[in-house]
Formats: sequence, C-alpha cells, structure tokens
Amino acid sequence: MKLPDRLGRKTSTRRRASIAVSAAACVALVAPMGASAATASAATPGTHSITVLENSVYGSWTGLDPVASTVAGSFLNAIYGNLFEIGPGGKLVDDLATGYKLTEGGKQFTMTIRPGVKFTDGTPLDAASVVANIKRAILPSNGCPCLINLPIASVSATGPDTVQVDLTKKDGQFPYAMAQFYVYSPTALQKEGKAGFALHPVGAGPFSVVSATPNTKLVLTRNPDYWQKGLPYLSKITFETTATDESAYEALLAGQGQAYEDISTYSLLPQARKQLQVSQVPSALGAYVIQLNTQAAPFNNIKAREAIYYATDPAPISKGITDGAGTVTETGTEPGGLIFIPKVNGFRTYDLAKAKALVKQLGGLTISLRGASYTADVQMLSVLKAQWAQAGIKATLSDGPLPEIVNTMESHNWQAYLQQAGGFAPGLGVGLVFRFESKAPFSGVADPKLDQLITTAAQQVSKSAMEKAYTKTFAYIASKAYGPFLFTVPQYDLVAKGVSAPGLTTDQYEIFWQDAKVGS
Repeated sequence: MKLPDRLGRKTSTRRRASIAVSAAACVALVAPMGASAATASAATPGTHSITVLENSVYGSWTGLDPVASTVAGSFLNAIYGNLFEIGPGGKLVDDLATGYKLTEGGKQFTMTIRPGVKFTDGTPLDAASVVANIKRAILPSNGCPCLINLPIASVSATGPDTVQVDLTKKDGQFPYAMAQFYVYSPTALQKEGKAGFALHPVGAGPFSVVSATPNTKLVLTRNPDYWQKGLPYLSKITFETTATDESAYEALLAGQGQAYEDISTYSLLPQARKQLQVSQVPSALGAYVIQLNTQAAPFNNIKAREAIYYATDPAPISKGITDGAGTVTETGTEPGGLIFIPKVNGFRTYDLAKAKALVKQLGGLTISLRGASYTADVQMLSVLKAQWAQAGIKATLSDGPLPEIVNTMESHNWQAYLQQAGGFAPGLGVGLVFRFESKAPFSGVADPKLDQLITTAAQQVSKSAMEKAYTKTFAYIASKAYGPFLFTVPQYDLVAKGVSAPGLTTDQYEIFWQDAKVGS
C-alpha cells in the first residue's frame, strides 16, 4: 500500500500514484487462480550498483513502514515487492501472489500466496502474515488511506497460502488495489516497534535495507534469497534526495547518479535527450486539480468556488509548463487510461468577466493556495496567482514537502491546494475517493450524494458501465464547483545510457527493480 504519490502523487500507481487497471481485466470479473506466473531470467546476478536520485518531494520521507510512511513507491517496491505487479497495458502479473478470483458477484476476493517465500528475517510470507498486514492497514488509527476507504468486511486465512477478503459490496477494482499492497514481516514489526521498524523494515522484495536516513539517503542491498532465482541483477541501489531537477541533471552528467525519477522541469528535456535516456512513462496521476476545502470559508460559498473556475484558464498553463505535453481535461482521467472523459456537462470554463462579477458580489476574494515543493507545481502556483489577480482574486502562495502536505490536509486547516486526482482508473489510488469522498482524510468535500456516485462508479465492471458512471460523477462535481480539473500530468525519467529497468526505461506503470541492469 502506499500513500499517494505527491499527495498528490504520492504513492499510489504508477510506482507512486494510482492503481492501474486494464480494460480487459476489469471486464473479466473472475480471474483464474495462477493465471499469470512471473518468470525470471537464468542470467547470473551482476555486481553493479546504481544511484537513483529523487526530487525534494519524493525524497522527503519519514520512514519505510508501508502503512504509516510518506515514502515514494519506488522504495517500497524494491524492499517489499508486490503481491501482483502492474505489467504492460495495466495487466496484473503474479508476484508474491500466484493468482486470485472474485466470487459471490464480486463481493469475495480470494488470492493464493506463493508458497515457500520468506521475509529477509527468515519468517514465512504466508496467508497468516498477509492477513495480519491487511488487518493493520484497515485500522483508521493508522491513518493509511490505502485500504480504509475500501469496502472490507473481514479478512481471513482459509489455508496456509490462501487469503479470503469478504467485501460489504461489489468492487470490480479491488484486485488492483491489492496489487499495490506491500506486505512486511509481522514478526519484525513486533520486535522493532513502530519507530524502529520504520527505519529497519523487513520485506520479501528483491532488496533489503542497509541504512536509512530520512529525507536524505536509503541504501539497499541485494536479497540473496529472493524468490525469483537469478534476480535481482544489481547488487546495490542507493536512493538519494536532491534539491532540484537541475542539480539532479548535473549529477547524472557527472556520473554521480544513474537515474532520476519524475523530472518536472520540462524545459530541460530537449537538452537531456542529447546525453541521457529520457523516458516518458505512463502517468498514474490523472490530472491537476485545484482542490477546494468546501467545509470552511471562503469555499463553503459556491460563488467563491465558481469564481475560481471562471478565473482559471488551463490551456496556456499546460502549454507553458509542460510544453504542450499535458492534455486539458475536465475530469481526473487521461488519454492513456482505462477511460478518458475530457468534457462533462456543467463544467465552468474560463470566463474572466464572470469571475470579476462574482468577486465583486463577494466583496473581494482573498485565499491561501498551497502546493508541493516541486518545480512544475511551484511554477503553476505563480501562474495561477497571476491569472486570478486579473479577476481581482488575491492569493498567497506556499509550498512544502510531502510530510508537511499530509499534516496540513489532515488538519483541514487549508483553503485551496494544487494537487492531482485520478489516474489510469479514477476510482483507485489518488482518485475520487481520496480527493472527494466525505470521510477521506485528504478530502475537502462532505457530500453524501457524491459519496454514493463514487461508490456506484467503483462497483462497475464493464468499461462502458464504468465510463457512464464516472461521467455522471464528474458532472456532479462540476455542477457543485467542488474543484476544477486542469490538465493531465506528464511523467518523465532521466536515465544514464547503459542502464535499463522495466518501468524506468520502458513503457510500464511500475519500476521492476529486480530486473534493473547496467549493460546488456
């Protein structure tokens, strides 16, 4: 499980931000047990190591406990592995689990755990350990958004390697939520305690932790007992936090790193392509959205929300920030996703005259706009402030790292946040529940009708039914002016020549660190 990537993006799926769902998989309500066994190359493991640079947003982390951490998904994938991987086209690929099925009309999920796998402390990764993980994750006291918003009624081990999850209602996307659920050793958690475990976690992934310095550096070493024989190829991965995209780019050129995840200074890309591998990877971040706290002034007044809609012109922002790579949309969907809904009825588009009139009716509008300390986000905050000023809206700006964003949003002491919402499937990860559902810790909306629309959309199995339900849901958000969507979020990685990894240098949603190589 993970906290959403960028909390906006922060954790969820591509490796960080929302769960990917393939159309074919969603249409097939029942998947056979053991449908797609992952296989490993028989190649001899290498002795190479790489340094992966992380920006100041993803690189701001407090610990490695997958329930409580605010750490990038890449770290968690390397340490814990996945029950299922998100393969090409969003297809689920067996990993620590070897298959699943949905029964009882979609209200019962059963998966088989790969037999014989052990955590790096020598304890078994079996059904009992997975059940313990899920039960801890659904406790609201842990504050983990990964599973608490899913309709889990009960979870049990029905055999040594079989886990059964009973749901309170049908959820056609539940298998893809479990695909990104990170399983740790319950024994290690009990031994270390929460604080100790956060820096000395134990998983069954391709790598284990050597040292962890929050917000600075994470050093991982090869797991010699990894279940896929011959993998991982690398002997060591070091994740280091860097201040800016520019400093990361210079470090790669100087050989001080071999990869940089998620560059957002798009103006650097033409130059970078001459000396590095520049990979555009599938975005699981959906679209930028100006999230409004409708539970407090001024946005408890629909006129204030409408003023923001009418004062915001996303097209020139997208062109200037992403060099046109983003796609203007009125929903949290994207062209490469399971469904793409670019327009909905009732969405208030840019109209400066209407914005000015509303601001005048309100007697002025002064707001606080926050965002992440991320190059593109910081640039967008300034552009939005300038656009809104033309309508008479006064905005004060602030940005910060992920832990600060989490704390602020959970306190509900905020007015407007530049965030991301949606993704490959808008119902999972940093999606509609995360941003708009009444009980979600990072939502600014409390509307029972919207909650029901979101629930209904999540239950749909066929692509056509899903598109219809989500169109209705996004149209309702637009009708209430709960938060304007802007444009989709392009994602790029910079990688030194000669380095490769699925998802890092190829078109996949996840980075599979066990397959990362230096050279052929």
